Amino acid sequence: MKIKKQGSSETICETTFCFKDYIHHLPQHKKDVNAEFLIYFIGFFEGDGSLLINHKRQSVEFTLHRHSKDIAFLHKLRTTLGYGKIFSAHTRDLSTFFISNRQNLLRIIHLLNGNICSNHRRQQFKLFLNVYNKKWNTKIPFKDYGPSVGLRNSWLSGFTDAEGCFRLSIRKQNVQMIYSITQKEEYIIEEIKNLFVKKPGTNMRFDPSWEGYEFYVGNRKTRVELIRYFQRYPLKTRKRIAFLIWRNAHNLVEKGSHKTEPGIKTLKNLQDKINK
Repeated sequence: MKIKKQGSSETICETTFCFKDYIHHLPQHKKDVNAEFLIYFIGFFEGDGSLLINHKRQSVEFTLHRHSKDIAFLHKLRTTLGYGKIFSAHTRDLSTFFISNRQNLLRIIHLLNGNICSNHRRQQFKLFLNVYNKKWNTKIPFKDYGPSVGLRNSWLSGFTDAEGCFRLSIRKQNVQMIYSITQKEEYIIEEIKNLFVKKPGTNMRFDPSWEGYEFYVGNRKTRVELIRYFQRYPLKTRKRIAFLIWRNAHNLVEKGSHKTEPGIKTLKNLQDKINK
């Protein structure tokens, strides 16, 4: 959904995400906003973004990191937003999208303020905003609320690109196709789980090795829901390839291919590809 920068006084909302403040701070060369992209971007940030604060210098910076093989993805983000910079550390195979100047930080603040689903991320943002206000002598009020996670917008697609995983496991004719997602905050994982599994205490686990939570699911009904969702709101990183392989495996199982020798061979080839 695209909304014009000028010529419309319509309140800019998509479900409970709202960009009525952000639209007034677009770069001059941007005439409209793509709400679906912005919601995806917020989801990706909540999964794997950073709000860096240097209290000594009273400075802040917004960053997103990806493996350098995904640098085209970062360039796409930058082009669509219309601002930001990209740095590549070739010695570490790491590329970073970052925002550090006053005007562009103001833009990202108005994009995130009131649009963050995660409680933990919202509190991080509050500290970030406080330092920005102090440094630049501004009084932008913190919006202590945010949307709920849902399947009618692209937030989960962005969050999955950041922290999701598609797995394929084959033992004889038993084929398991697992979708999982991880995060240190229990609340946001619980919110995602509740989209697919209502029964309390199931399909979630705590991993003490990194002190985080995982939601995992693989039943047919949920696979169909996930495939429908990601076809409506496509993944944008290299993870989309893993999803397409996973979807192909699902389609083969639906046809009963896992009950034949040639079918199992094909599924094992898909397993090798997704594991790479």
